[in-house]
Amino acid sequence: MTTSEKTKTQFSLPSDREILITRTFEAPRDLLWQMYTRAEHLVHWWGPEGWTLPVCEVDFRPGGTWFYCMEGPDGFRSCGKTFYIEIEAPARMVYRDIFVDSAGEPLEGMPEAHTTVEFIEE
Repeated sequence: MTTSEKTKTQFSLPSDREILITRTFEAPRDLLWQMYTRAEHLVHWWGPEGWTLPVCEVDFRPGGTWFYCMEGPDGFRSCGKTFYIEIEAPARMVYRDIFVDSAGEPLEGMPEAHTTVEFIEE
């Protein structure tokens, strides 16, 4: 496991198909849940440092989607689409995320991620 002191983030590889990322925040769980589930907040932090999120359309419910496009400093865009499978507010969500084009259509041959996010209050 590696840890970044700057961000309080820990990374590990439980198997050859899993990445476990653990991050500790000094904030209430309900606030973190809102930051991760609402478009008006996601646009301020989602994506790599120096990138913006000019497209962020969230339908946060089981069966709903999140379509987003990140834009880098050089104008390059990378888009994705999330499909929400399970939502247990404010503790847990499960989703599938794929790479898509700027119209939201899947890109052939690209990997997809199956993600579980848990918000645990300490």
